[in-house]
Parts: sequence; C-alpha cells; structure tokens
Amino acid sequence: MRRVVVTGLGLLTPLGNDVGATWEGLVAGRSGLGWISAFDTSAYECPIGGELKAWDPERHVDAKLLRRIDRSSAIALAATREAVGDAGLEVAGRERAVGVLLGTGMGSAHLLVEQQQVLDEKGPRRISPFLTSHMLPDTATGLVAMALGARGPNYAVTAACATGGAATGEAAAMIARGDAEVMVTGGYEAPLRPIYYAGFHAMKALATHEDPARAVRPFDRTRNGFIISEGAGVLVLESLEHAQARGARIYAEWKSAVTTNDAWDMVAAADDGRGIAEAMELALERARLAPGEVDYINAHGTGTQLNDRVETAAIRRVFGEAAESLMVSSTKSMLGHMMGAAGAVEAAVTVLALHHEQVPPTINYAEPDPDCDLDYVPNEARRATLRHAMSTSVGLGGHNSAIVFGRWEG
Repeated sequence: MRRVVVTGLGLLTPLGNDVGATWEGLVAGRSGLGWISAFDTSAYECPIGGELKAWDPERHVDAKLLRRIDRSSAIALAATREAVGDAGLEVAGRERAVGVLLGTGMGSAHLLVEQQQVLDEKGPRRISPFLTSHMLPDTATGLVAMALGARGPNYAVTAACATGGAATGEAAAMIARGDAEVMVTGGYEAPLRPIYYAGFHAMKALATHEDPARAVRPFDRTRNGFIISEGAGVLVLESLEHAQARGARIYAEWKSAVTTNDAWDMVAAADDGRGIAEAMELALERARLAPGEVDYINAHGTGTQLNDRVETAAIRRVFGEAAESLMVSSTKSMLGHMMGAAGAVEAAVTVLALHHEQVPPTINYAEPDPDCDLDYVPNEARRATLRHAMSTSVGLGGHNSAIVFGRWEG
C-alpha cells in the first residue's frame, strides 16, 4: 500500500469563499450563520441557515454552462478550481493518472421537483433537455473531469451526512492500492432550498435561537439541534512518490479511513454509539496508532441532544484514558451542517489544524453537560503540538466515517 499525502485544498463555506477566509474565521471563533435570504421563511420556526456570502458563481463557471447546471454543481466546480490551483497541479500529460471522486447527499435532486412543476403546468415539451444529465448525484464528478481533462477513475459517493468523509477516505484508498496517482475528492451541497429545508423542519432537527450566531451549541447542555448550510470541501490527494517527483507542497499525510454502519435506525444513531466507535477503532488499527497518539478529533458534533452524547461516549470507549488529554471540537458550531459536504470540509479543516498546529474551537459552549465531559476546546482556538488528528462523521441511515491524518514532517 502506497503512502498518500494532501497537496491541495479548496473550501467554499458560510465563513468564506476560499481556504484562507474560512480558516481565519474558524480560528477567530466566528459564526457564519444568519437569517436565510434565499427563500421566504415566514412559515418556518427556525429561519436560520449557513449561506455563502457575496459569492458570484459567474466568476468560476462559464455563463453558458451555468444556465444548465444547479448551484450545487457550480459550488463543486469552484472549490475544485481552488484546490487544484492550490496544489499547483497540471493535469495535461497525466490525464489517465488523475481521478475524481466527489460526494453529495442531495446534489441536484430538487431539479426534479422544479421540472415536475413545469410538467404539470406547461406539459412535456417544456421540460429542460438538461434535466436528466444534470440532476444526477454524479453530475459534478463528470463536470469536474471535463473541466480538468482528468480521465482516471470517476464516480460519486453518497452516505448521507457521512458522505464527505467516506468519499475522501475511498479516494485515498484508491491511490494507496494503485488505481490512480492523483485524486480530486471531497463533498459539496446546496441544500438551502424550500423542499429540503421543509423536510428537516418536519423532522424537528433544526436548532432555534434568537441569535443565529448562537444557534448551534455542540456539547452544551442547552443544545437543541443543527443548522443547514451550503458549501464544498475539495482535497487533492496524491501518492507520496508523485507529489515528491513534481515538488509539490505537502499539507499532511493520510493514514487511514474507515466506514461502518449502525444497522439500527434511519434517523437515530444507535444509543451505544457502536457504529462510530467501530469506525474509530478500525481507523486507529489501520493507521497503526495507539489511542494516545491522536491529539485532536474534529467531531461530527451536530448540536443535537442524542448525537453529542453518543459521540462523546464512543470517544471515551475507544480512547480510554487517552480521552482525558484529547482535544475535541465541532466546527459545525461556526459553519453549520453542510450535509454531504460536511465530512470533506471537516477533513480539510483537520488537515489545516495539523499544518498550522492550531485547533479551531467549539463556540457557543457555555453550560457543561455531565454526559459530554471531554475537552471541547471551548470558544477559543488553541495552539498545540499535533502529531495525528481524526475527523468523524455520522449520517442518516446509520452511516459513519472516520479518517486519520498525520502531520507532515518532510
């Protein structure tokens, strides 16, 4: 199995339209959440969301293509362009060696809802000829491959809110086993659409608060839900040999990734946390690390009563005594929940934490919960010597992912 490294990052989040702005906002402990402006929220109890700020897709996507594709695909293309540029990667001359594996939870599915209305009101002759090709969960992977000229492995991953982590881990494994030299990977989502928002509203999963910036309160005793956000996280992964041969700057080294399933319930995590605990245990085993060698976990940390309690218990079960010195934070407190993009964005943030040796905080942490008793890096970022870090994700349907990165010492 070949060694795999991270050489490029692209982020598009409610805190900023690139990696630099997002990281600066996270370290500052700033929230990117606010009142939703994308659609009329007067019928909703919780009109809060994580929208991109002053983001113009026309700066990143050709105007003709933009008329045909969905916002989520445009977001994926923009984050990819930043990541590939950051990596200094030239695809020309190595087209077959470069693959694309992106994930999304919802993708462009709402196009089907919109075109159904067109069908009902205006008939079949008015349906967009681009509907079928642009509503697919793998639409963005095709668009990215065409934009880059990448002719290597190409497909999409969907694992609900664990999608981004699952996609990133599988892309790394493809390089490790020799299927590609370079993989452009990550997750993207644009879920701030009425139909998606109404679904989560009906589940009563969304946080409420008079101040949007304080709505998401992971691990706090008063937590009452999460907030939906849009965005993307894209990573350029390479075999170590390929990266070194072209003189690439290396952020961190991928060590392992594992996906598991609770096999329990479509919505609720198993109360014993068995799925995410097994993912973390196996990730440590495959990385050949003892629990005490991991210094930081970027947790799923949604801010729901069940998830945060179960995730805390799972961490304690896996890390044992080492949990006492482990730093754990939830950047969803600032970014909100980007669904299929969340795990990829958080994997990128974990890489940045290792690279900068700085741990982003869990903001809005004010009232400790006896059931959540770890070091959540409350409210202020922390400088720390980091050797290894883990990113965890949990999704509807019992999906779990855990991915481990190591600090690059080269």
